[in-house]
Amino acid sequence: MRGGPGDYAGFEEIDRRKGVDVGALRRLLPLFRPHMKLFLFSGLLMAGTSLLSLAGPMLLKRAIDRDIPSGDSRGLAVTLAMFVAAQFLVHAGGTHTPS
Repeated sequence: MRGGPGDYAGFEEIDRRKGVDVGALRRLLPLFRPHMKLFLFSGLLMAGTSLLSLAGPMLLKRAIDRDIPSGDSRGLAVTLAMFVAAQFLVHAGGTHTPS
């Protein structure tokens, strides 16, 4: 139906089974180009956050398997400090709304 609600003149309809409309991406690329460094930096931050989120379970394993059985209170304190630092870095960028 032409001219009705949902009619986007000049945009061809995308068949969802075909995947990505490469032509549309080519038309959008000039709009993204000035911000490419920011997009890449954001991607690196997301990858880093993902890796840091894996540190928590690994440090917990270290505390349970190594520090607690050996009675190493200094090692447990270091592991705890690293755990808190990793959690802080993972959640530092989050936005919090006051309740």
